[in-house]
Amino acid sequence: MKKLNWLLSAFALLAFAACEPTPEPEPGPGTSTDVAFEIELNEVAATYVNFDVTPSSEDIEYYVDIYDKIFVDAFSKDEHIVGTLYDELSAYAGTKGKTLNEYLAENTFTGTMTDVEFTGLAPESEYYLLVFAVDAANDYALVGSIEKQAFTTSAMPTLEVEFDVTTEVYYN
Repeated sequence: MKKLNWLLSAFALLAFAACEPTPEPEPGPGTSTDVAFEIELNEVAATYVNFDVTPSSEDIEYYVDIYDKIFVDAFSKDEHIVGTLYDELSAYAGTKGKTLNEYLAENTFTGTMTDVEFTGLAPESEYYLLVFAVDAANDYALVGSIEKQAFTTSAMPTLEVEFDVTTEVYYN
């Protein structure tokens, strides 16, 4: 019996030693951590911003959004920003009858974005344009770090208007 136990132990050890470790899979398109984005603000107005985004590689999948500067500066790590953003997007997607992944599948981009306009911003407010790569095969996990472009919307233009009001009283 001892010989059988020893023989089984030796066989298990040889089988384990003969196995080569499984190599780590190569990152697929859009999963490299060496991603960068060039962000160009074309126009910043009182209630909107117009911009271009150029990724370092055309096959990188990425997400773009605008957030209040105070909100973004409150976080110490990019992962926390994305986690909070995904929580908000998940709730929004639910109101549209979609999951977060379904929503992100429709709202992530590849290639260069030009002449993009975000509207509905508040005048004289500080914002960040956030751009980050995602791994769609891994539940849209953050890849690399978030590129942040700060900007401040301008004041609403004032108009000088004069009115001449004339009244007449009838049937007094």
